[in-house]
Amino acid sequence: MHLEELFEKREKGQLELIAALMNASAEASLKEILLETDLSRSTLLKYIEELNLLAEEENFALNIHLNNDHVSLQMGHQVTKEDLIQLLLPFSVKIKILHYLYQKDEFTVQKLAQVLTISEATLHRQLAALNTSLAEFGLSIKNGRLRGEEHQIRYFYYQLYWLTIPKKEMAQEFSLQQFQGMIEAIKQFWAMDMSTTNQYKLALWFSITKQRIGLKHKEFKRIKQLMQPYSNHRFFQQVRQQMLRYLSRYALEVEEEETMCQFIFITTMSILSPHVMERKLGYGGPVSHATTKGLKFIRAIVPLGENLNEQALYTLNQMLGQLYFFKGALIDRSYSLESDLALIGNAMALEHADLAQEMIEEVMKDIYLSKIGQLGDLLNKSRWRIMEVLSFVIYQNPQQFQIGVALAGSETKCLPVLTVLRQQLEVNRLVTLEWWDSSQSFDFVISNVYNESYPVPYYYLKGAPNAFDIQQLEEIINEHLTLPQ
Repeated sequence: MHLEELFEKREKGQLELIAALMNASAEASLKEILLETDLSRSTLLKYIEELNLLAEEENFALNIHLNNDHVSLQMGHQVTKEDLIQLLLPFSVKIKILHYLYQKDEFTVQKLAQVLTISEATLHRQLAALNTSLAEFGLSIKNGRLRGEEHQIRYFYYQLYWLTIPKKEMAQEFSLQQFQGMIEAIKQFWAMDMSTTNQYKLALWFSITKQRIGLKHKEFKRIKQLMQPYSNHRFFQQVRQQMLRYLSRYALEVEEEETMCQFIFITTMSILSPHVMERKLGYGGPVSHATTKGLKFIRAIVPLGENLNEQALYTLNQMLGQLYFFKGALIDRSYSLESDLALIGNAMALEHADLAQEMIEEVMKDIYLSKIGQLGDLLNKSRWRIMEVLSFVIYQNPQQFQIGVALAGSETKCLPVLTVLRQQLEVNRLVTLEWWDSSQSFDFVISNVYNESYPVPYYYLKGAPNAFDIQQLEEIINEHLTLPQ
């Protein structure tokens, strides 16, 4: 499911307009943008006017300039993707419905229509459209309730809030501080550190768990089937005991399936560290078998004498774990834009992109015994991530970089982005890029860690490196180089 599907026609078009401008040249022609967005001239001009007015009213750092049939985008350096979503979020009836169901669990058409101040006919149309989008998750809204497998419902809400709530607001929005004790207990139990981003991810999942743990009529049939190979798994038993102690504070009787929900999240969403997950691989199970098969594909492009990087194995295992336990994905445009894919692929000179698709197809058919068609957009997401693993395997010898670069995610996810930035920006011998380190001195920071600020000027990437980001960064670098010493 593309995130834009949850917005109204106007807001969806405005998001597509912004995305088109971010991936266009510094000043694109109006004709180019019309072709990219498939909007009429009058509609495009109306959207530009309304966006500029909304940004001005909300004191939001965004402006679209139209000059002699050329269009350019200006956006604040600290604006994030979530900020853009939040600007248009109040107009989304579908997201309001989903949020109401998250809080109330059930509704009547009359009551919900009153809350949303829309007609019942409009509500029925919105529900029908939502059900079409939710189908890839195996979910539907029927008889006043969101129905489907419980782990899929939580997985969907986790993605929805992770993509739409700015990280700088998430702690307050979901009272994440209340879960800090549990997070510290997990860190101590597994003897590992945990990044701020992962602590936010885990706290958000615990918040969703707390919201739903006391509900009746939860469906656990599918997760029990998926967990059968792990029922006597020593690693699962360790997680189970820890989670039973934690969840008992929120319910007098904790269903066994609740511990399963926690297990599949912390073992597939890059929460536990590579050295912890390495122990899990030794206990077998479908995901372990799939990882072994994935390694055979990687060995096709890596000489037998070379050791595989631990991070590559870890990322591969996490993605294959998601393919086993979940279906569907809520994704932003980064995964669907061919220009993004071409930018990463060309920059990494990836000659084996088809291996990612082949790997997924064989794992689904031979090990998971499932049809690839049921994955929905999780197929696009997983193919992208496995391409990143393959890119990393080929280019795992890092160069020396300049300018502080702070990127969220695993090394396999960050290296392609870092490589693109270096190839696009390191055009002057005075300019280099290197990993951000708070103990070192930098003149500038490029970051996608949206909940962090820095003691020097910084710029937030708006997504995968795109033409807009590169153009903005080139201007900043050129301005810096021309400053008097």
